[in-house]
Amino acid sequence: MIQFWVMLVVLEQGAGLGAFADAPRRDCVPTWASTINEAKARAKALKLGRFRVPGCTYDSESEIVPCDPEAMRAKVEAQLVAKGLLAPGVTLSPVVYGVARNIASEAGSGSPAEKIAIGEAVFNRMRSSGWTLERVLMKNGTRYGRQRGRNPPVSTRLDPKFEDLVAAGLVVSGRTRHFSRGATHYFAPRIIDALHAQGRHKDTRFSLLRRWAQDWGMAWVGPLPGVNRNEQFFMRDGAREADEASWLLAYEAARNALEVRGVPPEATLPICGEERLAASNSLPLVAGAALFGAGYALWKWGLA
Repeated sequence: MIQFWVMLVVLEQGAGLGAFADAPRRDCVPTWASTINEAKARAKALKLGRFRVPGCTYDSESEIVPCDPEAMRAKVEAQLVAKGLLAPGVTLSPVVYGVARNIASEAGSGSPAEKIAIGEAVFNRMRSSGWTLERVLMKNGTRYGRQRGRNPPVSTRLDPKFEDLVAAGLVVSGRTRHFSRGATHYFAPRIIDALHAQGRHKDTRFSLLRRWAQDWGMAWVGPLPGVNRNEQFFMRDGAREADEASWLLAYEAARNALEVRGVPPEATLPICGEERLAASNSLPLVAGAALFGAGYALWKWGLA
């Protein structure tokens, strides 16, 4: 069996990650994981659940959330301000809100690393496909909802928790530094196998890998620190076209990786001892991108 950490060097080279001066480490989980964990703990202390908007519940028949995305964002912004989690006058970015819904829907119970990789995949897919953010996140580019084929290619049906909003802010601001190694697509091996056993999905983890690799030329990005590859398996498109030799090696590594059930070693790696992302007046702050104005919006933790 190929050693995963050796294979990752090959996968990185095939992905062109050597071009990044800030290419991600692979021996520990970046310190933004602590920030997301702290957001989760803060929300628990405040007894916060999902940031729901009354009358805007996902409709299973139409498979959309039947409300205007901008109106929903504005109401969630007001909730954040009321809870002391967003400074008055600071606007919740519509990009952060949309990506947070994707994270909540695809990795709601996942680790901080899984949330970040899901969020980064949105922008990697935009770059790869040339699609707009609305095309990636919304059905017909107008409403949040369930993933259905490629319209939309990801799910945004669930309302976000505070930790999802913080994770999205970190991704949008660029603080996560290519953590997902260019991932554009992902699937959940454990869930795929369970659905297949129930006769509810045609693929197993192995047949889905084969289709994505052979039909679409995708490659596994390799083990990601803090990510359980049996829960979320990340791949990137364009790999065969870029380097067929590396693509073949990546396919072999992916098959070997999927053979191992349970919790892989990279999923339990510790958080790196790097400098904290931000702090002010002894209150932690998380940078969430404002995108339509200069600088970043600051998520203020604790009551004013």
